[in-house]
Amino acid sequence: MQIELKPHVSEAIQDLDRLGANLRTAIRDALEKSAMAVQSQAVLLAPVDTGNLRRSIDYSLDGFRTAHVGSNIEYSAHQEYGTRFMKAQPYLHPALEKNKDKIRTIFDQELEQAVRRT
Repeated sequence: MQIELKPHVSEAIQDLDRLGANLRTAIRDALEKSAMAVQSQAVLLAPVDTGNLRRSIDYSLDGFRTAHVGSNIEYSAHQEYGTRFMKAQPYLHPALEKNKDKIRTIFDQELEQAVRRT
C-alpha cells in the first residue's frame, strides 16, 4: 500500500515541524529570561551580612521544562524559611511573586514570535 500526500499537505507537515522546533526554542528562551528576572530580584531581596548569599544566587535550566533559582550555600534555606532560633527572611518566594506578571509577558512574547517565525 502506498500513500501519496498532496503537495500542500507535505508543506503543512513541514510547517508543523518548524513550529515545533520554534516553540521548543521559544520556551527555553522564555525560561531562561524568566529565571534571570527572578534571580536578579532575589539578589536584591536577599538579606546581607557578608554578601555571600547574594553572590551565590544563581539559576539553571533543566531542559526546556524547568528553571531553578537558588543558592548552594548551606544556610540559604534557613534565611528563606527560618529556624526555631531565627525568623525567616524570604527572598526567593517574594522574587518569584514580584515577577509573575513579567514571566507571563515573557512567555507570551516568546511564543508569539515563535509562531510568527514559522
